Amino acid sequence: MELKECIQDIVDYIEGHIQDELTADSISEKAGYSKFYLHRIFSIYTGVTLMDYVRKRKLHRSLDGLNSNQRIIDVALDYGFNSERSYSRAFVKEFGQSPSQLRHTDVCVCSKIIVYNLNLPSEGGLREMNGYLSKIKYETLKAMTVISGKRVGLEPEDEIIGIMTKWSNDNNIRVERQFGFDIPISEEEKAKGYRGYEYWLKVKGPLNSQAIVNDEFEWKEIPGYKYVSLRITDPFLDPFERIPNGWKTLVAWLEENQVSSNFDQNENAYCLEEVIEIEGRTYMDIYIPILSV
Repeated sequence: MELKECIQDIVDYIEGHIQDELTADSISEKAGYSKFYLHRIFSIYTGVTLMDYVRKRKLHRSLDGLNSNQRIIDVALDYGFNSERSYSRAFVKEFGQSPSQLRHTDVCVCSKIIVYNLNLPSEGGLREMNGYLSKIKYETLKAMTVISGKRVGLEPEDEIIGIMTKWSNDNNIRVERQFGFDIPISEEEKAKGYRGYEYWLKVKGPLNSQAIVNDEFEWKEIPGYKYVSLRITDPFLDPFERIPNGWKTLVAWLEENQVSSNFDQNENAYCLEEVIEIEGRTYMDIYIPILSV
């Protein structure tokens, strides 16, 4: 199945189960992809994260209940909110007014997303993008053992990278490669404006007995995959343009060339980012897995 069709199926599934408990784990299990892979791909096609979309659709569909004679607490529980307070807080954030203020009021309701092919910029924009995006290539990353750390916060990337870099330097760990990627977070964390990030260190050679991973890190065995990849030059020069354009270009290429992901559901299938320095210049390689090896 093409990625676009998979995302549309997920959108339709959410719509048909809007009053069920919908989590990143349950939806990814239904889709047959890891939640980390789906988190990235869904946002590329829709412009919002998977769980942000679920929350938005629940809130908009809950307007039907508000326009009936249901109590607000019953509407909240019907759509999977733990309390009237949490529902009202999310509702005000979405609509700017409380549920009681909008009860029996005509509100413009957002309809479910229709997933279209990804459209790249016009010729002029493409020429500009080609100045910082490389050609797309296939690359195989063999199975590897990594040390993984996670952070949730306002700047999770900087925090976890700083912590793990200091830890590896203090313990004389020989790091061969580093990878990172966004991760799903809870509704409570999202309400605080937080984001999630996971960072890996691929260690060169065995760790000696004194280099013990502390309690906040964990070992992960990552299977080998064949990926499609491209390189972004100076990604942080304009990160909100260059990095999203890189991901969008990579997925659009998969779509155009009808290259579909062909691997069993695996919680260790990730879309990866790898920042590297070459002769004083910064690059970011991005990877989408397409085949188990």
